[in-house]
Amino acid sequence: ENTSFDRLESVYYTHIKPTLGGFQLGNIKAVDIQTLLNQKSTEYSYTIVKMIRQILSEVFQHAYTEGDILKNPMANVIMAKRSKFKPERKMLILEDAEVKRLEEAAREKYGTGRPLFVHGNLIVFMLHTGLRCGELLALEWSDIDFENSTVSVTKAAAVVDGKQVCKAPKTKNSRREVSIPRFLTDRLHSMMVEQTKTKESLGAYWKGNNWLFTQSDGSMMSYSTPYATFQDAIDRYNANKEPSDQLPHIPFHGRRHTSATLLIAAHQDVRTVSNRLGHAQASTTMNIYAHALKENDRTASNALENMLCKTGA
Repeated sequence: ENTSFDRLESVYYTHIKPTLGGFQLGNIKAVDIQTLLNQKSTEYSYTIVKMIRQILSEVFQHAYTEGDILKNPMANVIMAKRSKFKPERKMLILEDAEVKRLEEAAREKYGTGRPLFVHGNLIVFMLHTGLRCGELLALEWSDIDFENSTVSVTKAAAVVDGKQVCKAPKTKNSRREVSIPRFLTDRLHSMMVEQTKTKESLGAYWKGNNWLFTQSDGSMMSYSTPYATFQDAIDRYNANKEPSDQLPHIPFHGRRHTSATLLIAAHQDVRTVSNRLGHAQASTTMNIYAHALKENDRTASNALENMLCKTGA
């Protein structure tokens, strides 16, 4: 389900930043990293722990090569042996109320000036569609049906040999039409009008292919921008708030999981959710969101019990 970039980003924000994010590189010791890996090995799969070690190894090796640190602490860190224990994968998502709070913050705090207006719309768009990162970046204005409030997903951006390109979507089922609310269609229309004015004012400086989400010169938005924008939106919301009122820092792919989980909680059938996400098979959706489906089954059982009890009475 996740691309390699999605997976690495998810591992960083979920496992590394909360523990080591506040430290200077030079102050992180081998024992700190070893403690982190040992702890994670009891909670997560060997693959996740290995990815944590991979990310940290690359960061510290680069810092050592550049002379930013005198010693690479990873030299003394070892991986625990692969265990037969397979812990349940934890899916970090936002709750319904948290999504609403983040969306309201994105609408209000980002204002109407470029590029914040574009980034604000990106946040709202991501929350309502659950599209993959590459699918978001590859959207053109011709993919938006303003009359029927739908988005056609026909391609995806990807990084190939260090260069960002457009290609066919992930699977055959990734080609799909996704409905969006009318208010979002209106916001996109306003963004298109603003983009047209900017394009005319910049003249030959404007580059690009009528992408929805662009850089300042009209070229396709960088692959890392949605990730950074999503985390920035959470930081903006959390600023000056008590810890109990703050939103959790979930990984970027978590907002896709959030969209799917909320749809299932709203009793949308699996086929509909699967089509909306662009999964190759409905079984993929069922496997990923088994916990949410189990909760729906419990709700259905309780509803049936209430009905039968009332009938029996």
